[in-house]
Parts: sequence; C-alpha cells; structure tokens
Amino acid sequence: MLRQRVITAVVLLVVLLAVLAAPGLLPLALFLLLVLVLGLFEWWRMTLATRTQGLEAAEIGEPPSWPQLILRQTEGWRRIFTAFTVAVAVALFLRLWLDYAYLGAVLVEVLGESTDLFVAGSAEREAILGLIFGRLWLWAAIGWVVACLYLAVAKVDGPPFSLLLTVFGLLALPAAGAALLAAYDRGFFYLLSLLGIVWTADITAYFVGRAAGGAKLAPRISPGKTWSGALGGVAGVLILVAVLAWAGEQWNWRTLASDLRQVWGWGGALIWALVLAALSIAGDLFESLLKRRAGRKDSSQLLPGHGGVLDRIDAVLPVAPLAMLLVL
Repeated sequence: MLRQRVITAVVLLVVLLAVLAAPGLLPLALFLLLVLVLGLFEWWRMTLATRTQGLEAAEIGEPPSWPQLILRQTEGWRRIFTAFTVAVAVALFLRLWLDYAYLGAVLVEVLGESTDLFVAGSAEREAILGLIFGRLWLWAAIGWVVACLYLAVAKVDGPPFSLLLTVFGLLALPAAGAALLAAYDRGFFYLLSLLGIVWTADITAYFVGRAAGGAKLAPRISPGKTWSGALGGVAGVLILVAVLAWAGEQWNWRTLASDLRQVWGWGGALIWALVLAALSIAGDLFESLLKRRAGRKDSSQLLPGHGGVLDRIDAVLPVAPLAMLLVL
C-alpha cells in the first residue's frame, strides 16, 4: 500500500509540475478540466446511487427506479419539501448550463494566445477573470454556507440519492476550478498560498487531534475528527495567514494572505482566515457524509493508494471560490 501511494504521488507531482511549467493558462485549464470531470463523476456516483453499496439485493430487494427515489416521501410536509427541492434542482441545473455556455465562450477568448490584450498576470486579465467568474464564486459560496447548515441536520443513514446534491456538484466543482485558475494567473506562489490554507488546516488538525484527543467533532460522519483537531487546524491557518500577510507587507510578496490584508485590513483578514479554515473542515465532512450514505470508503479507486480524485480535493472545493471572491 505504501509503495502504491508513493508511486501515485510521484506520478501526479511530475504531471502537475509539467502543467505548471508550460506557458500560459491553457495547460492548467485543461488539467483542471480533467480533474473536475473525474471529480464530478465520483460525486454523481454517490448522489445518484439507487442504494447503498455493499448491501445484498436479498436484504433490500431490487433497487428502486429514479421516479420512486424522487417521490419516496409522499405524505404531508415531506411531499411539499420534496417537490420544492426537485424544483430548485431543475432550475439550478438549467441556469448553470446557460451560464456555462456563456462563460465557456468568453473564457476561450480570454485564454487565447492570439490577443495581446490579455497578457498573463496582467491587471486586465485579472479583472476580466474576476468579472467572468465572480457570480459563479458567489453562488458557490452561498451553496457551501447552505451545505454547512445541512451538515448539522443531515442523517448519515439517509438514502444516498439526491437530485439537489447532484446539481450542487455541478456548481461546486467548476467554481473551485475557476478559482484555482484565477489564483494561478496571479502567480504560482499565489496559488500555493491558497492551497496552503487547506493543507495547513488538514495537517495541523490531524496532529493536534491525535495529540490532544477529546470530544468528537462529528462522530456519525467522521469519527476520527475531534474538536481539538478542528481548533488546531483553525489556529494553524490563522498563523499561516498572519505570517504571509506580514511577509507581503515587508517584502512586497503577493499572496492570498497579503491581498486579504490589503482588501480587508488585519482584523478582516484574520476573520476570513478563520472562516476559510472552517470551510476546509466542512468540505472534508461533506464528502464524508456523501461517502457514508453511499456506503463507500473512498470516492473511487482512480488514484491507487489515495482513493479518488474527490478525496484529494474535497477541502479545496468550498475554500477556493470564497477565497478568490474576497480578493476581487
């Protein structure tokens, strides 16, 4: 298993470095497109599952059809709520496809090498990318706030099938990919500083949680996570953002943290750092909820030794759109 993990990690690192070394945004855009398509495939495998993986047909009978799944709650207020969520899912789906058709056409023009107006890293292209994706990031941020509230009341043993969560994946993944693309346009270290928030939250939460233990954060969703680990993760992100913002002020280094300080001031930067750290943890928990409902240990086996693509980017999904929205 360890050998498998190391080989997969090395191959992914080589591919990523080759993509980042290539000139322009197009190579990274194509790489992110591949990652997001695979991630969306894994997401939909869980939210469109007709029954929990691993259960024998003899235990639960034949899997129900999609209409039966949609109308599984047909009495009282549950029937009204089901109709409402289906209507929201359909409306959101149609709106997203219309928006993506427009955004795709504009983005091709922005990324085109034939125009001198959009020089890589220029203020013009930075502003245009923000204009193109700003609304997408806003809707994704709102969606993740709702998802966090949903985590507080969601039933782990509930059915995996959900039209609304299926369509939410069509919003969450493209928004994160667009945010990473816009961050890279501001420089490699800018992208690294954004991802560093997620990595710091994850690493410090793991080690602090192991060392301190204590009460479980979400025992039904992810039994390994503790409140002490979550607080450790938040503290780690606050320190990271404070250090990077200070370094940016001293040596004129542009990072996400320095932009947060410039736009929101020191107090606002630290408050938003706290929010981003909390969202990183929530993204991890949200994917764990989807996996538990679908009866899966990993989102897939696409990355030998590492699980699926979604397992690697779950915490990035809620953080990246809001982070870039804050520094428009």
